[in-house]
Amino acid sequence: MEHEGRSLVLYFLFIFSVGYVYSENIATGTTYTFNPTIREKIENFDWRHNGNLVVEWDPDNGAHWYRYRERAHINSDTGDLTLQVKKEDNGVFRGQFQVKGVLQYFERTITVIGGANGGGGNGGAIAGGIFGFLFLAAIAVAAYFGIKKKVCMSAASPDGQPGK
Repeated sequence: MEHEGRSLVLYFLFIFSVGYVYSENIATGTTYTFNPTIREKIENFDWRHNGNLVVEWDPDNGAHWYRYRERAHINSDTGDLTLQVKKEDNGVFRGQFQVKGVLQYFERTITVIGGANGGGGNGGAIAGGIFGFLFLAAIAVAAYFGIKKKVCMSAASPDGQPGK
């Protein structure tokens, strides 16, 4: 039972840490390409940033831009979105692609680093990452000791005293 609790805590820590792998730090002013690597002919697609529509494309009407037109372009064959990155581009970019009538998705989270002068300035991202790690570690420790206490209490007599 005690090992089961430890395994559960480790599982949750693993799950939370895996999600962080898909985040990339991109410098302000960089030209960045979101490359979904769709291998077959794309029938239509759209890109969103933090849930807001950026561009829609279909072969009959071409591209319809909702934002970033002045600093982005798409490749209609590959579905790539290339963007001249600004500080306000932090967040999740998600592409939705229809291939042979089936939807395929690509998602990438980016953190834009660099201040107005293009230098450093990612202290907030570092502090956020440290806070997140410490928060998860505190949950893991609390869960571990909570499970350990439960195991010890179940071995005690009904009056709460260790068995004789």
